[in-house]
Amino acid sequence: MDCQPGDASSSERMTKGERSERLEKVIKHILETSSLDNEELRIMSDSIPESTDFGNISHSTATENSLSTFSRQLEKKLGDAGADILETGNSEHECAKPYHGVYSDSEISVAVLGTLPSKAVAICLAEVCFARVQCNSFYADENWAKRQIDHIYLTSATLSERNIPMLATIMMIMALGTQFSADTSHESLGPLLYERTISMLPELIRRSDFESVRACLLIATFLFPIDHSGAAYTYLGLALHMAIRNKMHKHAHDEVQVRVWWTLYTFYQRARIIHGYPKTLSYGEVEVRRPRLDPVLEPRNGPSNFLNQVTLIEITITLEKIAYELALLRKERKPAHIANLLVHRRNMLELEDELPHLDIQEDKGRLRLDIHLHLHYWHARLFVGRPFLLEQPSPHEQPLRHPAQTPSSSLSSSTLLRHDAVHAAEKIVQLCQLVHENIGLARASYATEFTSLRAAMLVLIARCITDMAPTISDLLKQGLELIQQMSLGQGQASAETRVVVALQRAIVRLHKRTSSIETHPTTEPLTDQMRQWEMLWQQQSPDFTQYFGDLPNDDTFVHETVLNTDPTRSDRIDVFNQSHEDMWSAIFNAQLDEFSLISAVNGSLDYPGFSELG
Repeated sequence: MDCQPGDASSSERMTKGERSERLEKVIKHILETSSLDNEELRIMSDSIPESTDFGNISHSTATENSLSTFSRQLEKKLGDAGADILETGNSEHECAKPYHGVYSDSEISVAVLGTLPSKAVAICLAEVCFARVQCNSFYADENWAKRQIDHIYLTSATLSERNIPMLATIMMIMALGTQFSADTSHESLGPLLYERTISMLPELIRRSDFESVRACLLIATFLFPIDHSGAAYTYLGLALHMAIRNKMHKHAHDEVQVRVWWTLYTFYQRARIIHGYPKTLSYGEVEVRRPRLDPVLEPRNGPSNFLNQVTLIEITITLEKIAYELALLRKERKPAHIANLLVHRRNMLELEDELPHLDIQEDKGRLRLDIHLHLHYWHARLFVGRPFLLEQPSPHEQPLRHPAQTPSSSLSSSTLLRHDAVHAAEKIVQLCQLVHENIGLARASYATEFTSLRAAMLVLIARCITDMAPTISDLLKQGLELIQQMSLGQGQASAETRVVVALQRAIVRLHKRTSSIETHPTTEPLTDQMRQWEMLWQQQSPDFTQYFGDLPNDDTFVHETVLNTDPTRSDRIDVFNQSHEDMWSAIFNAQLDEFSLISAVNGSLDYPGFSELG
């Protein structure tokens, strides 16, 4: 068939009567009526406004009146026959050939066969992933994953392009399992599976279906513990944009999609807020329902994490609201924003009552799920008060050792939020110590254990500027040892190792500063406190270069540097020389900026009626 558009000039012109007759026929068909008398036509015609003010049309109305929406409505009315008529006028539609990807079926089969481990190892890694990675979140149904693994190994020779999203999901489930596997022989398999999955990315983007969304979410989860260049967040954003394209934020077809959506959304919001990225989607734009309990989706052999999933959603939504108020406060420092923060603080206090009780006698799997939920909660509590830490304390403010025991009515609003942050940091260190003693810290748990502990350490260091109490010093020492545990095994001068060294540098400086103050007591204004805070993170430091040498490429450095540093030695050079690739600085900068958010207001944002809100 020759795909040429019809020549309108060759068609015979219709008379006015014929045109009216045909228009009436079309209208009767669209309105699904057999008759249309003069009176009905007159009433319908008079009801149509003479002009329309298009400037007042809302965005939603514009979407409803879009060409694609009108086309679907008209196609529905006219039926299949009418749709065929509409398509005859578009040569591009009729002549277009279906798109075929760049992978042949044989190439896919060869690639998969050359990458996958034995079936027994694949099942083992999948079980590890569901036991350790799917923690208070949901990526896939374990039974579904096992069925797909069986299908892959039984029909690997006949895998085709349409299987790519499923293959990517299963391969990343196995890759995530390698990060938590006790068998170190699997470590090299994880990057291999990741690289093979990345090679399929163009096809995932082209399809942009639910399985592609899930695959990109898993890629981001895999990258967060090992990559700090931003690739993990990029894949998280890619997954979110594909999900929005599929309108997963509006509705989901089944419970699996609902849970995967909320896992993606909460993961994205926490990463965005903690690392200081702009938002793509807000909770107000989300219409999809919350997860519902489904016995079919419950873990086969482990404890249920459903209630924790639901609670984590509430924590994340409240955290998002807090971040929004802090952003407004950064632009316009009004007491009303403090009042809103105190309302959100009260909501967080109510959420604390919903947290599960921690019992070290419980099953270790259950205990880990619950501790991780507590870490998310206290990280959010820390986030509320962190911007007030460098605010000048009032002369009558006493160091707070047990914030939870001090009535809120006796504190100013900013003081209350500041003490909340310190108390949350203390809780995070204690929780990580609990994990270390009863379960074991995991370096792959970057998004939960490491990130929470790092944030807590920064808060404690900031607090030391105004309160170098023994309690704070003990917490710093305890937290530093825990971070050292999570940094072991990374190899070379990884970002985690640099975090340990950076914190050690800050602690040494703070000790030196304390000694100087005891020798020459003085009252420092707020600007001096801020300047000292900035000095803690300077790249070059003549006073500190004697303490550290170059970073060797072995794991023993971390232990020796952190625990055996001798301040009297002078034969070391600056580890933070410009020749090093200081990726850690990019990680810290966004968080450090948050500390000085409210620093210049000097307590002027107190809300008179805050005690009723707090």
